[in-house]
Amino acid sequence: MLHNLVTGGFEGKVFPVNPNAEVAHSIKCHKSVSAIPDEVDLAVITAPKALVPRALADCARKGVGAVVVITAGFKETGPEGAAVEAQLVTHARRHGMRIVGPNCMGIQNAQDDVRLNASFSRSFPRSGPVAFVSQSGAMGEAILAQADHLNLGVAMFVSMGNRADVSANDLIAYWGRDASIRCVLLYLESFGNPRNFVPIARRVSRDKALVTVKAGRSAAGARAA
Repeated sequence: MLHNLVTGGFEGKVFPVNPNAEVAHSIKCHKSVSAIPDEVDLAVITAPKALVPRALADCARKGVGAVVVITAGFKETGPEGAAVEAQLVTHARRHGMRIVGPNCMGIQNAQDDVRLNASFSRSFPRSGPVAFVSQSGAMGEAILAQADHLNLGVAMFVSMGNRADVSANDLIAYWGRDASIRCVLLYLESFGNPRNFVPIARRVSRDKALVTVKAGRSAAGARAA
């Protein structure tokens, strides 16, 4: 994750956090998020599952605006994991934070003034008029690799994972307000709120191409998804 952030040409500051390391990727490590002297806009959490609630609470104390939780082991593992995931969302909302994930591969913003590859994807396509959201990390990686191979531009990519907070509806509405985005691609295995999806999709598709692949439509596909 840190390697991708640094080598992707990110235009902002990067602060590695690790209580057991002095340096990561030749960058000074901080013991905690709250120990960082600067303001923090985005935190990417890759800590072991048991440490994620503590890391999120640290982000809340710091006033972080958004968190991407890469770590797996939450709702997808059963009721116990779902309960911890719900607690993360409750805590984040109480402090005005938004969460992408958990159990996701991260996010990308290839626009020239950002150049953020906060994902573990090996592919980071050039910027273009396309935004892409995937509920499947494997599908996200495959499409990004294909776009990179064909030299097709993808301005932004979001891997939703368990979709505990930020949803496809949120992203479609956000990209609908971005004049630089002309096409929105969605790979979805389920709809969190279908009633909201329809009016948002209708509104955005008046001005932009909206391409949606819904997986899991057969019984076998639904089980796999």
